[in-house]
Amino acid sequence: MVRTPDEMNTHDFAEAFMMLRSGTERGRNRFLLGGSFMLALMVIVPLEGNDPDQALVFTNPADGTELLWIPGGEFSMGSGLHEDEMPVHRVRVEGFWLGKYEITNRQYSLFLSVTGHNEPPFWDDPLLNRPDHPVTGIKWKDAAAYCEWAGVRMPTEAEWEYAAAAGDRQLDYGTATGQIDHDIANYAGISGKDCWEFTSPVGSFPANPLGLHDMAGNTWEWCSNIWHPYPFNEPDEPDQGENRTNEMRVMRGGSWHFGPDYCRVSDRHNHREHLMYDYAGFRVALSDTSIIVPP
Repeated sequence: MVRTPDEMNTHDFAEAFMMLRSGTERGRNRFLLGGSFMLALMVIVPLEGNDPDQALVFTNPADGTELLWIPGGEFSMGSGLHEDEMPVHRVRVEGFWLGKYEITNRQYSLFLSVTGHNEPPFWDDPLLNRPDHPVTGIKWKDAAAYCEWAGVRMPTEAEWEYAAAAGDRQLDYGTATGQIDHDIANYAGISGKDCWEFTSPVGSFPANPLGLHDMAGNTWEWCSNIWHPYPFNEPDEPDQGENRTNEMRVMRGGSWHFGPDYCRVSDRHNHREHLMYDYAGFRVALSDTSIIVPP
């Protein structure tokens, strides 16, 4: 039976956490206990500020990621601007947790040290490897391996667009205002508050209305889905694709290397999952609310 935080003592927490950090399958299973134990260990606190949805935030003890609760709802997915974004179609997204920031080099370094996973190709590049900048050069399979280690997953394409657009607010860009300029996002070029030619420290620009940072620019973010033309019939569910290879996977959000059109919430980028680029990163998500359900 899964115990709540009040029923656990410090020794329980430390033992489980150290087993997770061991990187072994036994350790990970001991920590997750069917996917629920980790959530029981999360410390939940209100998100301070003027967030209209009074979002909740918790910290994953595996890697320090802060995840925000994104309330479910319906929205219009896609746009009429590009063929691969057509047709616009209504999608319902269930509530889920999403990383407040993109995964950083500091977090990825911890993953590498625990698991022995191969370093990304730009790991020694001083322009891209600063600890508080988002990790880049990440293949889809690298992101999937990180998620397995940390007990999380990548967001689905629908979840990502819904969160970037601030749900039914239907923003055009995942920024504080729903518009884009160099004072509120890092994309191609240098101007205003965007003084970075490459990546910028995560959280350098104001969050969108749901409290999420860098949903426009900085790095492209892998989603779990295999790329399909709209509308596709299969459900938009988390798909880590363990038994699939060489698939076209979805990226969202644009990056420091791309212009503003690519940073729109509806823009779809796709690449083979085994390829790597100096503008590809990711953020993480969770859907299991069996232990903690926001009021």
